[in-house]
Amino acid sequence: MSLLLAAGAPSACARPENAVAAVWWIGPREVRQGESVTLDPAWTSSPGAFEDIPQVCIKWLRSSAPAYVRIARDGRSVRVSADAPPGLIVTLKAKVGTEVIEGKIRVVGTGEGPLAGTRRQTAVACEGGPDPSTPVGELKFTAAGEFAVTWQPFEVYRDYWGTYVYDAATRRLTMNATDGNNVPAQLDLDGEARLLDDGSLALSGLWLGEPTPGAARSCNYTFGR
Repeated sequence: MSLLLAAGAPSACARPENAVAAVWWIGPREVRQGESVTLDPAWTSSPGAFEDIPQVCIKWLRSSAPAYVRIARDGRSVRVSADAPPGLIVTLKAKVGTEVIEGKIRVVGTGEGPLAGTRRQTAVACEGGPDPSTPVGELKFTAAGEFAVTWQPFEVYRDYWGTYVYDAATRRLTMNATDGNNVPAQLDLDGEARLLDDGSLALSGLWLGEPTPGAARSCNYTFGR
């Protein structure tokens, strides 16, 4: 499916001198079966630097799998069908003047990766020492088995990241930090994870660290949307 949208004024749609690409988002974006995602086009000049592109500048928007990822009539969002195959990678493309804008969606099954999502710390209680003074501003899990921890989110910056394994039957969560910009020397990433009725995520018996060096302790965290 291709969607030809109204053309904007050439000057408003021209690529800024410092821009290197037009994007909707960076990297593949996970979207669950039956859910929608908005398309917010932007010019980027460097990681974390974005400048909005007027929607009227987007032309010839198309999906590589229109039967599963459908474009809204106004071109401002797409919806993943309930029967889209989990793991399917769908490419969205459009034109902004003479430039191409592209984004990829990875379809996630409704029961796949139950921890997947981005949340912020709303509560913490620790044993063996004081509670950390800086809350985790962003904890992200992907359905593909990756995680990232960031204390003070700023655009695409992350403090540390890695892989995880979660057993929903036993609630056992094991994370392995593989790299980062600020990886605490002492981490305890093996504990329990529970999804609460209100959608919050409770982590028990872990130590996610803090941005400044400090002794490890065992903490119970709560994260909300």
